[in-house]
Amino acid sequence: MITLQEGNLRIPKWNRRVFMVAGGTTAYRKYFPDYKLEELVMIAFKNLLEDNDLKMDPLEVKGLINYAAYGEFADHFQDQLLCQAKVHDYLGLDPLYNMGIKTGGATGGSTVLQAAMAVASGYANVALAAGWERMDEVDTRTGNFYISTAACKDFETRLGRVYSSYYAPMANRFTWAFNVSEVTRAKIAVKNHLYAYYSPYAQQPGKYTVEDVLNSPISAYPLRFLECCAMSVGAACVLVCDEETAYKLTDKPCELFICGGSHTLRVADRRRWKSLSCRTKFLGCIKICMPRKEHVTRGLRASWRVALPHGWLPHGRHSKSARGSGSGRTSRRVHDQ
Repeated sequence: MITLQEGNLRIPKWNRRVFMVAGGTTAYRKYFPDYKLEELVMIAFKNLLEDNDLKMDPLEVKGLINYAAYGEFADHFQDQLLCQAKVHDYLGLDPLYNMGIKTGGATGGSTVLQAAMAVASGYANVALAAGWERMDEVDTRTGNFYISTAACKDFETRLGRVYSSYYAPMANRFTWAFNVSEVTRAKIAVKNHLYAYYSPYAQQPGKYTVEDVLNSPISAYPLRFLECCAMSVGAACVLVCDEETAYKLTDKPCELFICGGSHTLRVADRRRWKSLSCRTKFLGCIKICMPRKEHVTRGLRASWRVALPHGWLPHGRHSKSARGSGSGRTSRRVHDQ
């Protein structure tokens, strides 16, 4: 791994201000046989265009888009390579330039980042960021194996062919290194499920107690079912604009600041910071307005809260595309439910 130097630690900057003006989402479910994947993305896109009180007609807004970024974890699940091109065509956006994003658990944040960079650089004035999960076309065990192949297949996949067993050693190591009790982990699960309880789009809402979490079955020690995320189906999108266009579309756009992050494939490569100053400098690179993920499970795709200078953007009018922005994923359940 690289030894971080001054140039590596440079804090990214936009060339111009970037704003988010609208979002759309479907519900997230274990199974979604009612719609094809393209139809789910269309529902989220339609929600973005029609349900955000924009000051222009939906067709006029669609006519402003000149770049699209699409995020999905993997093509394996829907058995369609270059799936983003098929979705792009279904949304009626061909032949506008588009790009597919796949960065594991960071895919959602990476997708928004790509759209934002297109606007910040001047490449586009209006960019669509959209994403999806379609995990119901294979059984849960097969889906877990697909996900496990996002680990290093030379050294790590064979250690945990389902993700709950892959993440269990990490949880044990974290518990040992930082003296984290099961009760502390259970409190986090309670909090996260409670966030989902207030979202109409959530897949696994619930009012649980610490005792409920601790009494739930073990998936892979020390991880229990109420700490693990579910196989999921759904879609979401956001519209990102330059300042001039943003205020033409709404009086209250949400400004995006610099965001970024780090990605590591092998667990052994995840950095232990040598000094507080180095850690602080690097965290400066993943600066303000990283979306706050509200739910450990995959259910609460639509209920992110975005940091603003004046407080928090309320739930429900913005959403994440595909997966959460972060350097890792929570473990997946190993059974159908």
